[in-house]
Amino acid sequence: MARSIMIQGTMSNAGKSILVGGLCRVFHQDGFRVAPFKSQNMALNSFITREGLEMGRAQVMQAEAAGIEPEAAMNPILLKPTNDTGSQVILNGEVAGVMSAAEYYKKKGYLAVNVNSRKNGIMKPVQEVIKEACKEKIERDRKRGILNRPVRAMVVGIPNVGKSTFINSLAGKACAKTGNKPGVTKGKQWIRLNKQVELLDTPGILWPKFEDQKVGLRLAFIGSIKDEILNTEELALEFIKFMGGEYPGVLEEKYQIPFWGDCFEALRGIAESRHCLVRGNELDTEKAASLLLDDFRNGRLGRITLEKLDNND
Repeated sequence: MARSIMIQGTMSNAGKSILVGGLCRVFHQDGFRVAPFKSQNMALNSFITREGLEMGRAQVMQAEAAGIEPEAAMNPILLKPTNDTGSQVILNGEVAGVMSAAEYYKKKGYLAVNVNSRKNGIMKPVQEVIKEACKEKIERDRKRGILNRPVRAMVVGIPNVGKSTFINSLAGKACAKTGNKPGVTKGKQWIRLNKQVELLDTPGILWPKFEDQKVGLRLAFIGSIKDEILNTEELALEFIKFMGGEYPGVLEEKYQIPFWGDCFEALRGIAESRHCLVRGNELDTEKAASLLLDDFRNGRLGRITLEKLDNND
């Protein structure tokens, strides 16, 4: 059996594909037979093999580095996004269809359901999924004479992503404290939704360490890291820099400020536009920084994504 080396990373665009390509070339030059493999890829573009099958371009580059012909088997699953929630699914080089995220995970054997936590009426589809996931346990309890024992489940996620809002929507009442900042949920609490389901609301969890500073910065942008331990002005300046590069014109239109070349001048322009002043009519850039981040986190800047698909990853 051939020996394998796995290259892992915690994010897209970290350089995994380039590293694998380099290793393929080194091993090939040293006389080893080597081939790349990536079980699942997501990319907007693809490569067509001699057999007319589709595969990810990154594995084509790696195959060329290894001195072999690219094959669809090197990338058996390729996802080509078609919108915010769906992708065209390519299996072993052939189109399997266009699926939503929920449909895709269902096809892989996972239980998934689409819900909007800001709307009522999500209890029924969620409860059906819970019953399906726990049907073996429920049946075992029934055979032992244990009836109507509630299923206990845990709600887990990073801070400030809507876990408590989800629970409140399920319960149909405000039983979990919510707020647009991390750390609102201070401890664990069991919430009984009905006779069949109990949910454990937990404080948000984060990785103990970020290998890439960009990950921490993005989490700070969305409010998953407490603003109290950050320099709000510096965070806002980083966000302005990001917006200028990825979404030019959005801040100018939103705050009616002229084109800017300096991030701090842009922040001053926002302070002036929103009348953020301190004594002496000096511009309050700290207040403007908080206002800018709050506008982003509440969707008032429009549809903004902090991560974009890397065509080579």
